Amino acid sequence: MIEDLKRKGQLIATDTDNNALRGINSSTGTINHHKCLNRSIVKPIGMVQEPTSGDIYITANFVVLRFGYASRFVTSVVGSNNVGYRDGLFDETMFDQMYSLTFLSPK
Repeated sequence: MIEDLKRKGQLIATDTDNNALRGINSSTGTINHHKCLNRSIVKPIGMVQEPTSGDIYITANFVVLRFGYASRFVTSVVGSNNVGYRDGLFDETMFDQMYSLTFLSPK
């Protein structure tokens, strides 16, 4: 399962066209396919790990999703299922193909 990756210190890669996250273990030379985490992730593109909680934020099509290690659930953070350009409340905001995201230092 994907939650095991954090404990093992593995890398996680987005496999966009397979709608999956994949674990890469460089010490054993193995790659594990972690299909969609209950089909919540469609076309994952970019991701970043939140430094404190370890939660993973994923750009997927027109939304930002969060995989919570504690809850083991994928939740929508911002964006809608429609392509476009609109500022506003989190669930009303529209994006067009987000490729990456990062956490900014509070300093």
